[in-house]
Amino acid sequence: MLHLTFANALPWWAVLLVAAAVAAVAWRAYAGSVVERPQRDVLIVLRLLTLAALVVFLMRPVRVSDEGSKDVVVPVLVDGSRSMSIEDADGQRRIDRARDLVTREILPSLQGQFQVEVLSFGDRVRETSPADLAATDRQSDLSGALAAVRDRYRGRPIPGIILISDGGDTSSSADATVPPVYALGIGSRTVGRDREVSSVTAAEAVADDSRMDIAVSAVSHGSGTEPIALQLLENGRPLEVRRIAPAAEGVPVHTVFQVTPAAAPPSCTQLKRLRSSVNWSRKTTRAVFLCNRRHDSITSCS
Repeated sequence: MLHLTFANALPWWAVLLVAAAVAAVAWRAYAGSVVERPQRDVLIVLRLLTLAALVVFLMRPVRVSDEGSKDVVVPVLVDGSRSMSIEDADGQRRIDRARDLVTREILPSLQGQFQVEVLSFGDRVRETSPADLAATDRQSDLSGALAAVRDRYRGRPIPGIILISDGGDTSSSADATVPPVYALGIGSRTVGRDREVSSVTAAEAVADDSRMDIAVSAVSHGSGTEPIALQLLENGRPLEVRRIAPAAEGVPVHTVFQVTPAAAPPSCTQLKRLRSSVNWSRKTTRAVFLCNRRHDSITSCS
């Protein structure tokens, strides 16, 4: 279906003002003319039509067809990571707020003009319905989702991608060759009480039974300068606990733990190398090692 519209449309009150101005200019141009009345009226009408046509041309009339927009796709990407299950979006879970946003605002405003498809992204991108949106994925692979949308609709016009998420990209890749992205944030505007271990690095042990350093950095939000408890565990058993107070809100704390790794038993390969390098005498009592190749375990007897 075709219909006419204007690229530079004016509000109704502006149209009335312009029409009145055009009529006044056309009448004023021949108000004092010595031309006979019938001819003068014709000239006023011609001037009026000329000015009106000029105004219409400046408003840039265009003919629009609804048939071409049916193939235009507007993907709606909704974050499906576990953080979307937090209840801080006006008393709702973030995923529920995103579902309401898609159902009540985005789909009603776009479905009459474009083909709208709802996609959930996290560990991967999958087509879904607003009712089936869930917060179960372990990460928000945003750049991977945008690349997947680009490949999914390759060759089809995409005016833009609507993105609904509660945070940033937690993946390691990046891709800038995607259509324009219109992001809608979900969640609380303020950061709640939160503590996280930002980094852990461990040095290599130089030799058996040597001590090694484990450097830990942590940061706290919403707790002021309250000490952060850092606990070092070995097989679920606590070895050491340190409480470190940050210098200010949001300032990271750093500490270094020193541990001695448990020595691992020798493997079958190491025993074979040892056997080939030792010169056994006839009078020496030999130790017999039975190696289990499947589990690389060792049983000894003399």
